[in-house]
Amino acid sequence: MINRKYVLSLFIVVVINALTYFPSLNNGFTNWDDPIYILQNPFIKNTSLVGLSTIWSTFQYMGNYHPLTITSLAVDYHLFQLEPLGYHVTNLILHLGNTTLVFVLIFLFGRNLTTAFITAILFGVHPMHVEPVA
Repeated sequence: MINRKYVLSLFIVVVINALTYFPSLNNGFTNWDDPIYILQNPFIKNTSLVGLSTIWSTFQYMGNYHPLTITSLAVDYHLFQLEPLGYHVTNLILHLGNTTLVFVLIFLFGRNLTTAFITAILFGVHPMHVEPVA
């Protein structure tokens, strides 16, 4: 049964992570991979069924097969065009969802709230996640 400590712990994890990455919402596109994956990517500009099937059937874009990423970018492009804020909000929401899943799974594995809390915090604020989220 889910109790108040569980909900409060999860809330704190989400808030800490949201506050950590909140400044990234002011960022623009970077010059690393954003030009290739967003600005010059022909696949994200077509969100029709044909366009989405092309994303899922193209087995290599920039040397990688990652249809979920390209589909997410296509949805972002459809909703926000080339406005970076929308992409950053999507990335933050996905990261907060993943951090929540880490919390829940670690709790389910060990039934230890402290372990789930610490693990989710460390996962969420780990420097390795800065580039994909921000």
